[in-house]
Amino acid sequence: MNFLNHLTPRRVNRDARASPHDSIKTLWCRWTQVVEMFARRRPARRRVDPHAYRDLHRRLVLECRSLAGSPEEPRRDFYQGLEEIAAPWLSLRTLNHSDGEILGSLLARCRAVEQQLGHRRTSPALIRVAQAAVLVAAAAGAFLVLQTSGLDLQPLVSRVKDSTGTAWGLVERSTEAQRIAVVGVVMIFASIRLLSRPAAH
Repeated sequence: MNFLNHLTPRRVNRDARASPHDSIKTLWCRWTQVVEMFARRRPARRRVDPHAYRDLHRRLVLECRSLAGSPEEPRRDFYQGLEEIAAPWLSLRTLNHSDGEILGSLLARCRAVEQQLGHRRTSPALIRVAQAAVLVAAAAGAFLVLQTSGLDLQPLVSRVKDSTGTAWGLVERSTEAQRIAVVGVVMIFASIRLLSRPAAH
């Protein structure tokens, strides 16, 4: 699903009720996400909706312009600078045809602005720890389901031991997301097997 699909009328109206500073922080972080997709040449960039991007960009530039022109705003020069950073990137086509070095520099500036706006990015190390925790929890759940199902696990254990070398090689080459997916499939099939057993009388 396109992550920009959350820009629904309801979400837009809710953003409009937020303070200008909160609104610009939200818009800037969303725009930075798009910039990162193109700077990193991630496949997901092809799924970004051009109309949603133009709307996001338009609202971001207007918010920057509004704060830069507000007499009560003490950081008018700062917000004028944000407008100057964002304004040239009118469309996805511009991002897609830009040099990687230029996009890398743009992404670095976007990240620096995020910090100045008070946005805290989740550490990649914490993300990996969370993924590992999910993997361990899923594996433990699968083991408990199998253990409480009354199934004879000895043949399965023997087969696993016989194919340890091949299996471990596949595990090493797989991503964490793939491992989680495999464990999830195992849990689903184990649950189906358990639920399909005749009830004891």
